[in-house]
Amino acid sequence: YTDPTISLDQTNLVRNWFAQQKISGANSRWQWIGGWEVQHLAPTSPSYTASENAVRGAVFMRSKWQLVKNELIFKLRQDFSDQRIGIPVVTSLFTGQLSPSVSYFAGAGTLFRWPSLDDLYWTPGGDIELDPEYGWNTEAGLQWEARDLDFHKINISGTAFFGMHYDAIQWYPDGALWSVGNRGTLR
Repeated sequence: YTDPTISLDQTNLVRNWFAQQKISGANSRWQWIGGWEVQHLAPTSPSYTASENAVRGAVFMRSKWQLVKNELIFKLRQDFSDQRIGIPVVTSLFTGQLSPSVSYFAGAGTLFRWPSLDDLYWTPGGDIELDPEYGWNTEAGLQWEARDLDFHKINISGTAFFGMHYDAIQWYPDGALWSVGNRGTLR
């Protein structure tokens, strides 16, 4: 199927396979999960003759510790793609109760994202030269909750956050069409 008006072409395809393995364990105060995943991408589009097959993958782990009225969650993920290794993604979150009606959370982490298949191969507008985006963020908040005997609930919460994204992947209008690109730094 081809529609030259909007540049749709069924030959712009990518073959994709994905495999994942997880292992986990737990006891009364600690839970963990870890594993790996692999993805193989094979573009078949004549429009992207320079595109090569790509292998992406990651190893990951998540652990959660229960501490009296608090909980600590820690996540680690390392992505790779052929000869490139991504920035490690590390996330930590601490939650707990200050009183029966007041809870809190605080977290910080890094982020990393390879361009998606649409970002790379969408016709028109995809860009096979995109760099991955990366950055960091922090977040903290409080929540107050009140209940009455009739099970009505009032919930008030506030959250503050800040983050930076570098080489942010964004779609933007380019005339009558949309294109994708690394748009610099976002706050």
